Amino acid sequence: MKFDELVVRLGETVSHSSLDAQPTLNPDITGVAAIAEAAPHTLSYIEGEKFRHHAETTAASALIVPDDTDLQAQLTARRVAWVAASEPRL
Repeated sequence: MKFDELVVRLGETVSHSSLDAQPTLNPDITGVAAIAEAAPHTLSYIEGEKFRHHAETTAASALIVPDDTDLQAQLTARRVAWVAASEPRL
């Protein structure tokens, strides 16, 4: 599944995504994983300060994150697709 398809399926549970600024950052998503174990083509999430440091090193291709512009900018700079949600665990 492409990332943009996932964003559409999540619908109203998300507020915005990296696709708004970078529509070409649209990786294939083939699985889900815990943030510390994520690999390329996986989706994971970051919730709370405890896991925020993983944004610097995760191999995940896409993340569900809180509405935190600093975190989102950091992920965009690393070319990690993201979608913002009030409840990242969904």
